[in-house]
Formats: sequence, C-alpha cells, structure tokens
Amino acid sequence: MPEHLMSKKLMSCDESKTTQKPLEVLLPHVLEVHWGYRLCLPERDLLPGGAYTNDVVLGIKRSRMLMCVLSADYLADSSAVFVLESGIQALLKKSSIKLLLIWTSEASASLTPSDPPPSRLVQTALKVLPRLTYSSEASLRAVDNFWGSLRKAMPQSRKRQVADMECGMSFSARKDS
Repeated sequence: MPEHLMSKKLMSCDESKTTQKPLEVLLPHVLEVHWGYRLCLPERDLLPGGAYTNDVVLGIKRSRMLMCVLSADYLADSSAVFVLESGIQALLKKSSIKLLLIWTSEASASLTPSDPPPSRLVQTALKVLPRLTYSSEASLRAVDNFWGSLRKAMPQSRKRQVADMECGMSFSARKDS
C-alpha cells in the first residue's frame, strides 16, 4: 500500500474522528501489520526483573535496527535511556545495526535536562544520530513525508527480501535459457 494511502487511513481513526492514536501505538501497528517487520518491544516482550538488562542487550544484538521514539517523558525513564545507551554501545561495536531516533513534536519542545542527566554518550548521540520528526498535528503531506522517510530508513523486510530473491532467480533463469 502506498505511504500516502496508508497515512490517510491511519489519520482517520475508526473510533473517533477527533482523537488520534499516539505514535507509540501507531508505529508498532504499521511496522508489524502493514509492513511485515518483527518487533521486540521491551514493555510487551520482555519480563521485568534481573534478567531484563541481559534480555535488552541480547535483543539489540539480534536486531538489525533500534528505533527510539523520543516522547516528552523519554529521557526521564531510566529503562528507556538504558535501551538507548545499550543501542549506542552496540552500534559502536557492530556497525551493521542501524539506530534511528524519532522525535515527537512534544519531545523536541520539552526535552529538559533530567536528574540525573543522561551520559555524555547519550547526549552526543541525541545530537548526531539520524532522526525523523513526527507531529500528530502536522498536515497530511508532512505525515506522508514522515512515513515515506521511515520506510526508506528501514532495513529491507524479510518478506521483501524473499520476493526480491524469487524475482532475481526467475530473472536469472530466464536470462540463462
């Protein structure tokens, strides 16, 4: 489905025309249901406890991409900052992982120094890592641009890879005959 059609569908909320789902809800839905990616969401997929930190690090090592949605409360949440810092460490050790920051309009306006402040590594990463900005109040064109840019930033989905491989094999078979 083209991004512009999908964003129109996403912007018109089925429950109410005046309310819109936050990006934290929309993003996993779009990535899993519409685009076919498998996600590991710590709040959904990891059990809290002593092994939580190991599970986060292992999950990041197994991933091709870490995406952090920087909402207004993001840097105040020590678990979220831990995930971000673990992702940065993994990026420094293994350059094949991609790290993408998605700033919400509320976050960019309200990111104030937290207590304690994030590490110097996180502060630097917040300035230099690739980022997209999402605003729920944005125009349809801006929302289209966000979803299109996100699609380009994503690693190729396994479904698309298989389809491309099948096309490539059938093309090479035709070429040889």
